[in-house]
Amino acid sequence: MDRGNRSIELRSEKMRSIIGQVPPALLRYGYLIILGVIIALIGGASILPYHRKYSGVATISSLRPDGRILLRFEGKRPPTTEVRGARILLFSSQGASHEGVLLYLLDRRDTLGRQEAGCTPLSSARSLEDSEVDFTLILPAQSLLRHLLQR
Repeated sequence: MDRGNRSIELRSEKMRSIIGQVPPALLRYGYLIILGVIIALIGGASILPYHRKYSGVATISSLRPDGRILLRFEGKRPPTTEVRGARILLFSSQGASHEGVLLYLLDRRDTLGRQEAGCTPLSSARSLEDSEVDFTLILPAQSLLRHLLQR
């Protein structure tokens, strides 16, 4: 008896037609669920803040009233037009941090790759005079969606 050539139908025609159909409710609500998830992702990305951070070494020759310091960035540099109002954190070797607000950042760099920046006077940072310290520059937040669309 050759079993390979023999095809046995175990299901009736009515059962095969039921199995072959996708329920219309599943199609309708499936599309709505996928659309809802996409809208929720876009809405969440437009609400979530995205902070741009830059770091490097700051050279503080003396804390003058104008708050001029020299910044050498590691890697990417921020756009000089967007730094006004950005927070700058200076970290001393003793572990203390000092916070200020950046007022400007010049495009021009010296031979060591440093850019002149002005920040609010750091009166609490007298211990940082005539030294090089690490810094982190945090630009004002924008939405994650806007950041992704700009790329």
